[in-house]
Amino acid sequence: MFSNISVYAGKRARRIILERGLREDDIAGLIGASGGPKFLVLAGLDRYIFSNWFKKRREPLDILGSSIGAWRGAAFACEDPAAKHELFVNAYLSQHYDKKPSAADVTAESIRIMDMYIQAPDVDYILNRSKMRLHIISARCSGLSASDNNALLTASFAPAVLLNLASRNALLGIFGRTMFYDTRSSSNFRSIAAPQSRVALTAENIRGAILSSGSIPLVMEGISSIPGAPEGTYRDGGLTDYHPVPVREHGGILLYPHFTERIVPGWLDKGLPWRKPSRDSLADILLIAPSKKFIQSLPYGKIPDRTDFKKFEGNDSERLRYWNEVIKKSSVMGEEFMEAAAGNRIKEIMMDAETLGN
Repeated sequence: MFSNISVYAGKRARRIILERGLREDDIAGLIGASGGPKFLVLAGLDRYIFSNWFKKRREPLDILGSSIGAWRGAAFACEDPAAKHELFVNAYLSQHYDKKPSAADVTAESIRIMDMYIQAPDVDYILNRSKMRLHIISARCSGLSASDNNALLTASFAPAVLLNLASRNALLGIFGRTMFYDTRSSSNFRSIAAPQSRVALTAENIRGAILSSGSIPLVMEGISSIPGAPEGTYRDGGLTDYHPVPVREHGGILLYPHFTERIVPGWLDKGLPWRKPSRDSLADILLIAPSKKFIQSLPYGKIPDRTDFKKFEGNDSERLRYWNEVIKKSSVMGEEFMEAAAGNRIKEIMMDAETLGN
């Protein structure tokens, strides 16, 4: 019956659900992964969660995102999350490039998208009145990786790849994990991993934090001079945490709307199938992803991704037709999730999170 979603639960999340079902109040945090246009397949699920489940929430909800996950998180932290998320999706869909874009072109387009859905009243609401406590991951770059010269930036990835093969922590010497956090949060996901720099979100730096978290190397310009943050060039949070897997200090379920049945710890781990999150970090996760059957039903048999910009270069109308069809179909994911949660049937379909990617 529930054939369009795959559900995975960690050991502590599973225990809670088996004891009393899945209740909105048991959700302590929401996680958003990197992935560019891949987030479009979650549009229907996101809409149902925020227009139904969290609509009347009174307790704070910690939100953690890297890259596009941070951009989604910013929408969720606004006064009307469902409406703001729809505005964000439409702004994202409106991207247009007459030719192969430069990093400056993509950066300018990203700023335009941000301006469409995050304005001064939204910043005040996010920081001071929202029940959603936003946390954003960016990577502070050093050495050659701080340069916007393509040759130098490309060269910086040779040692990064080697260091990452040796150890994820070794990579943090080049890409310093930086957490921009809501000062009202009692958790702040302190135990996501170490080392990390922590920077309080303010009205002066929130836009820079969001922009930097999605600044893909060689695609966008790095972001520097972020108020309150250590000097440096900040880039995509996916470099350190492609699919974040935090451990929340105070327990509770971490809801993870995700576009794949694999959690990839860092951007450079995409080609390393053996690189997986630790078992302990999965304990609180409840991951909802499109099933293989659902993905096969989509146009081209896949979810959107960044290669679509090249595949449909000069043919925006076909790309948008495809992307909009995915968004339309994604509503069934939201419907199935809400039905499973409301009917206490999610326990029938959830699988062990430790099997993710196997």
